[in-house]
Amino acid sequence: DLHSFPTRRSSDLYHGRSRASALLVGGVALDRCPPRLVLGGGFLGSAAALALLVWPGTILTPAKAVGVGLLYGVAMGLSAAAFKISPARFFGRAHLGAIQGILQTTNVAAIAVGPLIIGVARDAGASYSAILRSIAATTALVGVISLGLRTPQRGQPRPG
Repeated sequence: DLHSFPTRRSSDLYHGRSRASALLVGGVALDRCPPRLVLGGGFLGSAAALALLVWPGTILTPAKAVGVGLLYGVAMGLSAAAFKISPARFFGRAHLGAIQGILQTTNVAAIAVGPLIIGVARDAGASYSAILRSIAATTALVGVISLGLRTPQRGQPRPG
């Protein structure tokens, strides 16, 4: 049973360890790669973890729960590393405080509203699996889009 204490505890343990490791790897990767690759990798890894969790016709075994926890931990670690450095790389440092404030507020709002939207969808008759599959698809789409982001080059005139 996924909700039993040993299975849940071991999944959480692997998630935490993999997230911490991915934060370190993500930091090194950001020194060597464009931030869009690390950010896109985080989104795509998160989408893959959600898809594995709710893929139609599969049974969530303890081993699969640990695997999903590992993959999700890596994805969250890469995303956390990218979220910290990307605003400065994409927008510069002149208004970084204001930009970070808007990004953090948007993030908190999404975290607050997400469960409400999921609850309303569930009450309207959708299954949790269908809801999580749609979240995985949206996350994958954002991941693919983020791979196309370009880091502005200094000295280039702005369009418009």
